[in-house]
Amino acid sequence: MLRLALALLAVVTFVNAQQLDDIIAQTLSQHASLKSIEQRMSALDDAVEQSQLFDNPSLSLGVNDIQLSDMFNRSLEPMQTSSLSLKQKIPYFGKRSARRAVLQARKAVIYRSLEAAQTALVESIKLTAYAIWEREERLNIVEELLHTLEQSMELQAVYSRTDNSAHMQMMIAELSLSQLKIKQNTLAHERQGLYARLRYLADTEISELHLDLHVNELTPFETYAAKLHDNRKVQLQNARLNEAKRSVAVAQLSQQSDIIVGVAYNYREAYTDYVNINVALSLPIYGSEALAVQASQKKVLEASLAHTDTLEQVRSRLKENYELLHSAYTIEHIIVDETLPQVDHMLELADTAVRNGADMSDYLELIERKLLLDEQRISAVARYYSAQARLDALIGERR
Repeated sequence: MLRLALALLAVVTFVNAQQLDDIIAQTLSQHASLKSIEQRMSALDDAVEQSQLFDNPSLSLGVNDIQLSDMFNRSLEPMQTSSLSLKQKIPYFGKRSARRAVLQARKAVIYRSLEAAQTALVESIKLTAYAIWEREERLNIVEELLHTLEQSMELQAVYSRTDNSAHMQMMIAELSLSQLKIKQNTLAHERQGLYARLRYLADTEISELHLDLHVNELTPFETYAAKLHDNRKVQLQNARLNEAKRSVAVAQLSQQSDIIVGVAYNYREAYTDYVNINVALSLPIYGSEALAVQASQKKVLEASLAHTDTLEQVRSRLKENYELLHSAYTIEHIIVDETLPQVDHMLELADTAVRNGADMSDYLELIERKLLLDEQRISAVARYYSAQARLDALIGERR
């Protein structure tokens, strides 16, 4: 029974342990927030079709010339008629096409907002995943140092029974051990909190994440700058600008009169029936349409300025995040290529000295330096990938 339970636990863990690329692909296909935007797009398809229809006609029934002396007698004279009339407004040529263009432009805005939401969601997932990786790597370092320190303390304990200075070193080592355990506990709880955030962002259950992060060669800044206009927010602002321009055409066409066609059938009790046909025009004479044109033109200017501002903001953020990427890349190489090899060598010498009965002061100091450098290296790698994720988002990457 125990074996079966362990096997089931292993299966569940394997299912919930995922690669980052798989999480992103799954999230983009099923996340509720993205599905809601897709539904808005679908609703606009109906609105586009509806925009091509005429307004509903009006149908009216009338009874005229009612004689109060004989209210129900409808044959007293020729003017007494019962009529059935139908009126239909026919919009000015081009108005329906203009409305359709506005709605299609609005659909493009929603589509660009969907892409922007997808890009932002992928960016958040990546940043959270890299934060999880950072905590787990730091945990591994702390646990490794805990094990190493405990072994060294066991050796030193032999000398502390008779040597007062060695006893003092043991007490200092125990303090260092306590600090490592506190750090271990803090990192473990931070990791759990980040997993909770990742499960929310991915809209799926995740208990373990497999990441293998190494600092790659630095991509030239020009590669990112060349893709500036692929930024999803820039494209969204461009779509809004296009919608505003389309709305101007609708407002301008609203100043043109619409045709209203009416047909009425008149029934007379004792006389010949007849038909009325009339044609009317709507009269936009009070100036509301002209004000609507001015308002729509101001919205074009607003959208144009917003587009320019967004473009400059993205250009600035590209440079800012590339500098962070370059800094993390440089720091990681300094630590890995220059500093860590020296500290590792010194730590080996100090460990040998402790095993030969020397005190632990140098060893404890080197352990602290080793921990600090490893944390700086891990932090640099995490910052490198976080900056890379932000740069990818800025050039519209969704993977």
